[in-house]
Amino acid sequence: MAEVAFTAGITLHDGQMLSVDATSVDGSGIGYIAEDGPRTVPWSDVKAVMLATTDHMLESGGSLFSMAELLQEADPGRVADADGLRRFGARLLQQAAPRLCPLGAGCGLRPTP
Repeated sequence: MAEVAFTAGITLHDGQMLSVDATSVDGSGIGYIAEDGPRTVPWSDVKAVMLATTDHMLESGGSLFSMAELLQEADPGRVADADGLRRFGARLLQQAAPRLCPLGAGCGLRPTP
């Protein structure tokens, strides 16, 4: 695959979570490029995976902010829950930012490890 078409949110059996730009999905696992070169997460290590395009990430992040507003308006006592939705939405948008920013990996909105 010449151009990254989707992002993989991967949860491993040991509880570790990764967000990677997938370069391949095949019988051996999910391939991606890490800072130290190409890597593959073998299926035997994967507990769960979600594949998403950048457009989907943007749409989902925006929807989380809208849901937070609706939740807070419907029940002002659930401010903490609404804030949790906002934080989740912000983290999702933070993951999408370097994929859209012309600076790529140098984007100031890039998440910290």
